[in-house]
Amino acid sequence: MPPLSATKYLRDQALSQHSAEELTASLAALASAGVRTTHDLFMQPDLLPGLPHGRTLRDLRQLVAAHHAAPGLTARALLARTPAHTPISSGSPALDALLSGGVHFGEITEVCGLAGSGRTQLLVALSLSHVRSSPRAHTYYAHAAGMPVGRMRGSEEELSRVMAVECRSMEGLLAFLYRYADARELGEAPELLVVDGVRDLAVAELRRAGEADFAVDALRRALRRIAAAKAPTAVVVVNGVRGGQETEPALGFPWSQVAHVRLLLQRMPGVEARTLATLLRATGRMAQQTAEFVFVQGR
Repeated sequence: MPPLSATKYLRDQALSQHSAEELTASLAALASAGVRTTHDLFMQPDLLPGLPHGRTLRDLRQLVAAHHAAPGLTARALLARTPAHTPISSGSPALDALLSGGVHFGEITEVCGLAGSGRTQLLVALSLSHVRSSPRAHTYYAHAAGMPVGRMRGSEEELSRVMAVECRSMEGLLAFLYRYADARELGEAPELLVVDGVRDLAVAELRRAGEADFAVDALRRALRRIAAAKAPTAVVVVNGVRGGQETEPALGFPWSQVAHVRLLLQRMPGVEARTLATLLRATGRMAQQTAEFVFVQGR
């Protein structure tokens, strides 16, 4: 991520509100406190009240937040763009019916469950289903602990449009998402963004910094902006469950309002091949419905 002084949009907008001397002094004060990038402004808000040039620093942080915030949409605009893109199929008629056709563009779909519940299989199915829908379609798969390439059964051409992005830290994931959000404002082709391993990155951030709420909030902002981008984008995020429980998603309150759709997967007891999907949250749809299905291995 570039330093604050080299972030063009931030410098141009800040100079329209403050003098060059005041901006230079404010950036120097931030750098002395270890705040060198736009990400640092989000991750270290507790430092700002103790620094000089307080009003300028607050303005800088608001400019960064505004740049990455999701723009609002009128109901008319949302309705006008909704039918243009067919939802991404999971490959299971029962699951697609539960999701009103599949994973929808312009929405964040959260898939949660215990390890072994079928989350990875669903990601693979969605990734391949999307790239098979159009020769222009791409899937971006941001992962923290490895992409399940061994499970992907597709042609070389199809697999060439599934892009793996390794993110070993929350900072790395946010840096990628900020760049991706900017790119989607200029893009045209429909894309699927998969974010795998959010819970692991949040736990690592908690151990590193002592808290993770601000990082999770920054993640929420970035994902919401991507889902609302001009170019049609479907976002699927994988989450765990809280404290080993089977039905409560992890990451707590800061994460609770991120997803438009929240899907819980559970393996059926005694029937290894069958999965129970429960719709915990669905904007504009009836929640708490369930479906049983079997994953079918792609070609």
